[in-house]
Amino acid sequence: MVFSMIDPVAFNIYGIDIRWYGIIMAFAILTGMVIALREAKRQGIEENTMLDLFLIAVPMAIIGARAYYVIFNWSYYQGDFSKIVNTRLGGMAIHGAVIAGILAGYYFCRKKRLNFWKMADIAAPGIILGQAIGRWGNFINQEAYGGPTSLPWAITVNGVGVHPTFLYESIWNIGVFIYLWSIRKKKVYEGELIVKYCIFYSLGRLWIEGLRTDSLMLGPLRAAQVVSIVLIVVGLAAHKYFKDWEQDKGWAKKIKSTASRYDAVVAKKIKRDQIIIEKRMVLGLNKLRERTILDFKHVSVLFDESIDNLDIKPDGVYVDGTLGGAGHSLEIVKRLSPDGLLIGFDQDKNAIEVAKERLAPYMDRVRIVHSNFENIKQELENLGIEEIDGLLLDLGVSSHQLDEAQRGFSYMQDAPLDMRMDSRNPLSAYEVVNTYPKEELERVIWEYGEERWAARIAEFIVERRNEHRINTTLELVDVIKAAIPQKARQDGPHPAKRTFQAIRIEVNRELDVIRRTIEDATSVMRKGGRICIITFHSLEDRIVKDTFKELAKSCVCPVEFPVCICGKRQELKIITKKPIIPSEEEIEGNPRSRSAKLRVAQRV
Repeated sequence: MVFSMIDPVAFNIYGIDIRWYGIIMAFAILTGMVIALREAKRQGIEENTMLDLFLIAVPMAIIGARAYYVIFNWSYYQGDFSKIVNTRLGGMAIHGAVIAGILAGYYFCRKKRLNFWKMADIAAPGIILGQAIGRWGNFINQEAYGGPTSLPWAITVNGVGVHPTFLYESIWNIGVFIYLWSIRKKKVYEGELIVKYCIFYSLGRLWIEGLRTDSLMLGPLRAAQVVSIVLIVVGLAAHKYFKDWEQDKGWAKKIKSTASRYDAVVAKKIKRDQIIIEKRMVLGLNKLRERTILDFKHVSVLFDESIDNLDIKPDGVYVDGTLGGAGHSLEIVKRLSPDGLLIGFDQDKNAIEVAKERLAPYMDRVRIVHSNFENIKQELENLGIEEIDGLLLDLGVSSHQLDEAQRGFSYMQDAPLDMRMDSRNPLSAYEVVNTYPKEELERVIWEYGEERWAARIAEFIVERRNEHRINTTLELVDVIKAAIPQKARQDGPHPAKRTFQAIRIEVNRELDVIRRTIEDATSVMRKGGRICIITFHSLEDRIVKDTFKELAKSCVCPVEFPVCICGKRQELKIITKKPIIPSEEEIEGNPRSRSAKLRVAQRV
C-alpha cells in the first residue's frame, strides 16, 4: 500500500499551525469521554462527577505521556528545559498517559469517596477506543511504523515497505473495546473491565512493539514491552485475586466479615460517643431505641438486580415503598443528583429511625412517610408530587423484624404474639389466634399459608385457647406441632412457617394492598418509569404477576367480540417475562433469600 504524504498541518490560525495530530487526539479524548458519560449515566453516576474526573485525569494523562517519553530520553532533554515543554516537536508515550491517568483517577476517587474500581470500569471502554482513534495521528505524522516487510498490506515509507503498526494497534484496540463493551453488564467483580483492559491492551502492545524500529529501548527489550509485561503480570494477579474473592470465598464470608467489622465499629462508637448518645436520648430516644438503631441489620435481597432494573435517572423521583433499614434506599439516593428525590414509606417506627440514621448525609433529597405503601397516591398528593419515575417494593419481612424477639414475627424465638408492622394497627396476632372463629382461622391458614393441615391446626388452636389464652409465639408453635402428625413434620420447612406467614399476612393485610398499590403507582408513573417488586411466597408473586399481566393488556373484551369496545389502553410493559431469582452465592450468604422473586414492569 502506497500512501502519499499528508500535510501534518491541517490549517493555520493567526500564524499558529493547527496539526492533524492534535485534532485527532482531541477527537479521541472526546470520544472516550462520551463513551464514559454514557456508561456513567446507565450506572447512575452524576454527569458533573464524571466531568470533574475528566478535568483531573485528562491533563494528568497528557503530562504523564510527556514525562514518560522525556524520562526514557533523558540524555536528549537533559539541560534544556525548553525542549521538555515544547511538545510540538513530538514525544508522547501512551503508557505514561495510562499510568498517570489511572493514578489521577485514584486520587480523585479517594478525595470524593467514590468506588475507584467502579469508576475505572466506567472509563475503561472509552480509554481503549480513544487509543484506537489516536493511533491514526501517528499515520499522519508518518511515525510509529514497523520494520521492513513484503506483506501485501505493508505501507511504503521512504521507498521501503514497512509494517503499519499504527494500524495493527488500532484494530487490536477496537477489538478490545468491543470485548469490554460486551461484558460491562456481566461483570464478575468490580474492577474487571479496567483489569482486563490492562491485560489485553498490553498483550497487543507487547507483540506490536516487537515489530517497531522507532520506539524507546530498555536493555534488550523496548520500554513499552517491559511496561506491557509488568501490566500483564499485575493484571493477571489482580484478576485471580478479585475472581477468587467473589467466587471461592463467596458472599457469605464477605457479609459475615462486613458484619463483624460493623459490630466492632459500633462497639467502639458506643464508648467514644456517650455524649452524642445522651443528647439523642434527651431528644426522646431511650437506650433501647438507640441500641435498636445500632443493631438493626438487614441484608437486602436481589440488591443489584432490583437497583439496576429501576433504571435510575439522577434527577428522577423514586419511591421505596418498603423502606426498612434503607438498604435499597441508600443505593438509590446515592445515584440521585441534588435534583432527584427519594420517598420512603414504612409502617415500622424503628425502621424509620434506622433509615434516618443511614440516609442522614442525603436527607436534602429524601422524604420519609410513616405509612403503608397502599397510601402512596394520597401521600404523594400530600407532598405535592404529581409523577414518579420508579417504585420499589420488597415485600419480605426484614431480617431485623424476624430476629427481634419482641416483635413476634419469628417462630424460632419466644415473644408476645404481635406481628404488626405498624404498632398503631389495632389488630395483632394475639387477636387473630385468640378471637377468630375456627372456620375463619382455617380460611386464613389455608388461603394465606397454603397449609394442608389448616383445618387440624385451627381445631387445635381453638381447643388450646378454651383452656387458656395463647400468649406467646412458642406457645403457638407447640400447638401447631401437636396438630401436624409427626411423620409430616420430618420433611420440609419448619412446621410453623406457613401458619406464621398466614397470620402475619392477615394482621397486616399484605395481599389486599398489593394489587391496589400497583394500580395506584401506575397511575402516577411517568412514561418509561419502572415498578420493581420482590416477593417471597407464591401468593404475593401470583398477585404481582396477574396485576402486571392485566395492566399490560390493551383490550379486555371477550374474545368473541369482533372489535374492541372496552377502550382500555395498555398501561404497563412487562420487562421480566420470568421472575429474577437470587444467585447461588446470594442464597448461600443469605438463606432467607431462597424464595425471593423479582418482577419488573415499565409504564408505557
